[in-house]
Order: sequence, then C-alpha cells, then structure tokens
Amino acid sequence: MDESGTPATTSADESEKRKKRGPVGERMGIVEQTRLAPEFVAEIEKYYKYQDDVDKLVDRLEVVLQNNGAILRLGNIECDEKMDPYEIFAQNINAFRSFHTENTRAPLVEAEAVVKCLAIMNREMQAKGRRSIRKMRRFVTHEQLAMIEAQKKLMQTRDTMDAARHELKQTRTTEMVEEKGKFYERMVSEFDQQAARVAAFAEHLPIDKEEHQKELFEVC
Repeated sequence: MDESGTPATTSADESEKRKKRGPVGERMGIVEQTRLAPEFVAEIEKYYKYQDDVDKLVDRLEVVLQNNGAILRLGNIECDEKMDPYEIFAQNINAFRSFHTENTRAPLVEAEAVVKCLAIMNREMQAKGRRSIRKMRRFVTHEQLAMIEAQKKLMQTRDTMDAARHELKQTRTTEMVEEKGKFYERMVSEFDQQAARVAAFAEHLPIDKEEHQKELFEVC
C-alpha cells in the first residue's frame, strides 16, 4: 500500500493502463501534438468494429421481428394498436361478412378468429423479441453516442493540454512558469481522466459481449 492508502497492486494496474493509453509526442506545426498510444487506439478500434457488427446484427433481427421498414425507422418493433397486418386482415374479414348471407358466414367467422389469434401471437413474438435484444439495441444507440461524445471530449482535452504545454515552454519568468505549470498539470490530469473514461468502454466490452450472447439465445 502506498502513502495515499491505495493498494500497490491497484496503483500498478492503473499505471499500466495509463501507459497503454498514454501520450506519445508528435510535432504538428508549432504546437507539439500528443498522439495516443497505439495500444489504446487499437482497443478503441476493436470496440467500434464490434459495435458495427452488433449494429448489423440488430438490423437483421429487427427485420425478422418486423418487416415493415417504416415502423423500424421510427425505432419501433410493434405496430400501433389495430395496425398489425393480421389485425387489419381480421377487420377486413369482418367487413366482408356483411356481403354474405347468415348461413354462409360461419367459415368467415372461423377465419376471423384464426387471424385474430395470429395477430395476438405476432404481437407477443415482437414484444418478446424487443425485450430480448434491448441491451444490443441500447449498445448501438445510447452507448455509441456516449462513446463518440467521450472520444470527442478527449480530443478537445488533448488539444487544450498541448496548448498549455506549448505556452509553458515559451514562458520565461519564474512567476509565469509556476502559473502555467499548474494549469498544465491540471490539463494533464483532465486528459488522463477523460482517457480513462474512453478506455472504460473498451474495458467493459467482454461483459457487453456476454450479455449480447445471452440475448441471442433468448431471441432464438
């Protein structure tokens, strides 16, 4: 355990993670730009690749559950009330009965009952399927946006940190060195924290994969 009370193994693990996502200097114009460590970039690319694969899988599963593209584009799986094709078919059969005599309506009554049962089964199947893939659907919508936003903020933090380092190097007075130095240290800390947030998405990927596999078994 170190002086701060943090177990040594934990500090070592965090230090190793920082090395993996840590900066590598690369001069871009006047300001030296921090380039993310290759290992860190590789993990992020793996995350996006998996996310793209899940996105395609969700699209295919949704088409199985609901083949009306207009409904899927609204982000829904089930149709609005009384708008399921089977429900509309049952309504049409009911309307068609009025054109038949009383003694010839029995087959139409039976057909309507069967189609209504199919409508119920179809809605139940769609509802079960939607619940089964909810984590995958969230992964390719909410999680994707959160990851993009976190990475965007990381790049902004990096640029601020690089600018602060450049200003520190240009400073000549002791007073300004101290002021610029403190600001640079704060920016480095913010960069590390934001890099950790981005890395957390990739580090959580094994758990995401396990949850998605369970959902696939449920929907199948």
